[in-house]
Amino acid sequence: GELEVSSQVQNIDHHKLEVDLLQATPGEDYTVERAVLEKALKNLPDEVYRGKGLLPVKDPSGETSTVLFNYVAGRVTQEVMTNYKGPPKLIFMGEDLEWLKDRILKSLGIPLDTARVHDRGEDRVGTALGFKLQGFGGFSRSCHIAKVD
Repeated sequence: GELEVSSQVQNIDHHKLEVDLLQATPGEDYTVERAVLEKALKNLPDEVYRGKGLLPVKDPSGETSTVLFNYVAGRVTQEVMTNYKGPPKLIFMGEDLEWLKDRILKSLGIPLDTARVHDRGEDRVGTALGFKLQGFGGFSRSCHIAKVD
């Protein structure tokens, strides 16, 4: 017999989240050692697709600087942000983050009560997430797409 292949184009509601978002604002007193940050990002579960954060990172020399980290499917980049004066903050995108929240936060030494998971399907319009996603340069555009680039 013949095999019939069909494809459907789905209507995507760009006002709904298609992934879970885990957002945390750990507080002004929070710092993380570089080795702890690197280990935590290296060991993120496969369910985490993307992440960005602005965190005070302490080097082995004891010097602390604000670092912008970008995590995409296992790849990590870090950049020192000399002009950033705001509070520490981070966000992860993925699946089942409600179940993984405690594990991720504990690996970074972030208090559990400083984070919230925004579930798939939640209305993203008007959701402040405690800070604007646009503050992460381009991150907001990736929040509503079905596939991660």
